[in-house]
Amino acid sequence: MPSRVRIPPLLGAMIGAVFMTVVWSGYTVFEAIQYFGGETTVAHVDGCETHRTSRGGSSTICRGTWKTKDGRTHSGTIDGASTGDEGGDVRVRALGNTAQTADGTMITVVLLVEAMIVVTATAVGVAYAVSRRRRRATNGPPPTNGPPPTYGPPPAYGPPPGYGPPPGYGPPPGHGPPPGYGPPPGYGPPPGYGPPTAIPDRRP
Repeated sequence: MPSRVRIPPLLGAMIGAVFMTVVWSGYTVFEAIQYFGGETTVAHVDGCETHRTSRGGSSTICRGTWKTKDGRTHSGTIDGASTGDEGGDVRVRALGNTAQTADGTMITVVLLVEAMIVVTATAVGVAYAVSRRRRRATNGPPPTNGPPPTYGPPPAYGPPPGYGPPPGYGPPPGHGPPPGYGPPPGYGPPPGYGPPTAIPDRRP
């Protein structure tokens, strides 16, 4: 059975912080486009529902209807509305079938949460980088590549004892060139052989 990979706590926290930053940034962009690019109009809050969350809190979702300048009627959720707005009219910034209250409460909360997540992710990333640097300083640099200790030829590596030419190895006695061996007498260039003498200049 393969062993489980153990992730350092700081690395796990950094991964979680980065994931939350990406997810919440997408939601922040959506809310910002809806608020700054939406159309200001009046919406009627038809009803609100409150649900309990897994952490013991509560979440309220309000739905309503509104009409845009082109005369079309839209219905959907109204972010930022509460149970106190149920049955009444509120000013909203609407974009299609989504809307949020025009007082800016919703976008302000979203931007504050985004800032907190970014700061937390940055702090966790810095802490992880410092931890890695300290661990490397404690353990020292990684070992360099090279031969292992005691690397070399095995003991007694070389020719066996007594290896070489046998005793008395060489030409037999008297073996060599015969007496008088060499070039014959008078061997050499003929008399007067050499570079030509200078030719006198006989021009008038």
